[in-house]
Amino acid sequence: MTCPLNMEYLECGSPCKNTCSDLDASLLCTEHCVDGCFCPNGTIEDDIGKKGCIPVNECPCVHNGNIYLSGESYTQACKTCECAAGHWNCIDLECPGICSIVGGSHIITYDGKKFTFDGTCDYILTKHSNDSDIAVVGNLAQCDPARTETCLNSVTLVISGTTISFFSSGSVMNENSPYLLPVIKGPVSIFKPSSSFIIADMKSLRLEIQLAPVMELYIVASTEEKGKMSGLCGNYNDNQEDDFKTESGIIEGTSTTFVNIWKKNIYSCTDVKNTIFPNNPCIVASNTEKTAKDWCSRLTNPNGVFSPCHSEIRPEIYYEWCVYDTCKCADIRKCMCAAVSNYAHACAARGVILQGWMDSDPCDSVTECSGNMKYSYGVTSCGSTCRFLSVHAYNCSMSFTPVFGCVCPEGTYLNEAGSCVPAHQCPCYDGDKVIDPSGIFYNNGVKCTCNHGKLHCSSQEDCVAPMTFFKCLNPGKRGTECQRTCEKQDPNSCVSTGCVSGCMCPDDLLADGKGGCVKREECPCTHNGVTYSPGDQVQQDCNTCTCKDGMWICTEKACYGTCTIYGEGHFRTFDGKRYYFHGDCEHTIAQQYRIHLSEDGVKVVESNCTDGQYQIYTAGIYIITEVKGLLNLIWDNKTSLIVQLHPKFKGKVCGLCGNFDDNANNDFVKHNGEVVTDPEDFGNSWKVDPKCQDNTNMMDSCTHQINQHRLSLAERRCIIIKNNVFEKCNASVDSGPYYDACVKDTYTCDTVGDCDCFCTAVEAYAAECRKKGVCVTWRSPENCPLFCDYYNSPEKECEWRYKSCAEPCIKTCRNQLGTCSNQIPLLEG
Repeated sequence: MTCPLNMEYLECGSPCKNTCSDLDASLLCTEHCVDGCFCPNGTIEDDIGKKGCIPVNECPCVHNGNIYLSGESYTQACKTCECAAGHWNCIDLECPGICSIVGGSHIITYDGKKFTFDGTCDYILTKHSNDSDIAVVGNLAQCDPARTETCLNSVTLVISGTTISFFSSGSVMNENSPYLLPVIKGPVSIFKPSSSFIIADMKSLRLEIQLAPVMELYIVASTEEKGKMSGLCGNYNDNQEDDFKTESGIIEGTSTTFVNIWKKNIYSCTDVKNTIFPNNPCIVASNTEKTAKDWCSRLTNPNGVFSPCHSEIRPEIYYEWCVYDTCKCADIRKCMCAAVSNYAHACAARGVILQGWMDSDPCDSVTECSGNMKYSYGVTSCGSTCRFLSVHAYNCSMSFTPVFGCVCPEGTYLNEAGSCVPAHQCPCYDGDKVIDPSGIFYNNGVKCTCNHGKLHCSSQEDCVAPMTFFKCLNPGKRGTECQRTCEKQDPNSCVSTGCVSGCMCPDDLLADGKGGCVKREECPCTHNGVTYSPGDQVQQDCNTCTCKDGMWICTEKACYGTCTIYGEGHFRTFDGKRYYFHGDCEHTIAQQYRIHLSEDGVKVVESNCTDGQYQIYTAGIYIITEVKGLLNLIWDNKTSLIVQLHPKFKGKVCGLCGNFDDNANNDFVKHNGEVVTDPEDFGNSWKVDPKCQDNTNMMDSCTHQINQHRLSLAERRCIIIKNNVFEKCNASVDSGPYYDACVKDTYTCDTVGDCDCFCTAVEAYAAECRKKGVCVTWRSPENCPLFCDYYNSPEKECEWRYKSCAEPCIKTCRNQLGTCSNQIPLLEG
């Protein structure tokens, strides 16, 4: 006969074979020997690892279906076990005692004794036996006046003379003052790790207060509190038999009499009565009982979501309490979910984090989180709110039982609006004050800045030489609020509303805005958010400004006034007033030299019969008309016109471009001299032909309705004005009016084609950018392309090319010197 593995055949072997799972099977065997395959002497059959015959000291062990080799171990919350020759050697670890007050009527003491009662009173749940420097009181009351079931309404912690109350609504009060969490009050640290739990930690004692689905309490006592406690949670001495021992030294026989002894005020409420028959709520709720048993059986299902914890904690008592609570409860869905949460919390305390037990009906609604929060079953972090970031002294290193509830995704924090935001978007807090991100707050004269949810306040350590720390001590003194800077050099111009302490430069130096001190001649200048070094120049209209001693020194040339008309009727007058007027008649733009804008183009009509020196030429995509010493017209051959007028005409013109007197408020001067506020009334008055019908800006309602469907497309196209394409210009030229005009024209334009309307609107913004010296190459094959290659001959294929910014004065056959007005800005083409 051939035997498997390394076994051997014997004619007479023991029918009770020793195996790794039963090392002593042969000791009690009384059967006669049998023939068959047996392990050689000194070995034993490995019925666990299926490796044949092995020495006894190599036998593996099994835990939770997993095989461990001899010498391997596993550790749980309260014990560590090592496999030794097929046998587990376990050592108990120092573990805290946990007292549970759940379901409004069930208690598990520190030592594991379980009992149920229905009382409505303030009960002392736990306290120090020898004194009352620490005490926890629970208020149990009827959940509904029409029903008998009780709920935990509030928990009160008394420690070192301070009273802190926790309510089922989630509020935390110190007498009549609410706490905003997290908070440290003496030896107590209070925080809210998730939407469903509040934790109060006192090192040797910790309250884990569950708020949802219903209020429940878990009191965790460290081993140093053993033998020091009393109350409904027992005396915590590892002996369940004396948990009902009273302060008088006797052990009560029933939970009823024991409970009555621990009322906070012995005569304040009615005693719980002993009843002949057990108070089983399912007797009077038989219809609910079947539903309760069916749903609660998921706790005991060997293949269900709770089964990974069965080897650690038997689920039977939790099943019984689940059925009990469901039968007595008005809101059975809420009570069912609360009942299974008790078992999940007990498992978490043993290191078994159950997942998904709230995901199915009827508990799936509990896992719905507000805003961008998410539901988690194993929360161990206490620092997931913006308020937590702001509490500098708060220590989040303590451990607590993993809890469940809604939390912010990793790397984000809950703000006051209930949204999860990154740290740099968190506000800061000083008591009840909320300081916006990057905001400044003055604390007793010391400047504090909110950065990543934390207030950073100035101190001597923050000062870098040659700065020194100035502290406001004497009334009337001025501090950092009047620090001389490169931008504000005159201390007499400072308006001080109170002295502010902080780092300051010596009197002979100025703050450079970067945290340093410089001499006046080394000061930089700023313009449109850009910093310039001494000697740098920028263009301001037709003048050049040079940075010197932190100030801009500008030339004082008299600049031409500029009026811009573009698109479907967008105007910017000589004085900078913006308005919209769309007319189909010929109108006077500026009257001195009468300039008319009509459907046929632009007309320049001399009003005083004098001859002017004209020059008309092409530059890029524009046709330029110069009237020497008087005006320039820059036209794109479509719907964009720039009118430049000599400053000698200031206050002497009128028309659609305004009166050019540096006051935009009176630009709407009608042809009859009246000043109005309505752009239509103003525009219609400047018709060249009075018989032409007035414009009313009324659109056909059907057309308007059709164009509304194109609004989203227009917004997507016009966003180019605000996105990174024009990023360099956005700080120099306000993009808002141009974006609005672009959207308006693009989605309502029906005259010259949608592309022209869009392109003209964007070009108007690009032109304003060029005036500020910011060149933007925004055109592309998809966006308003210009095909310059068309003008190239085969012999000189690269002669013509596109430039987003080019000098307008180029040498031509007619203008061989390339001279033109120095007022004309850079152009494209």
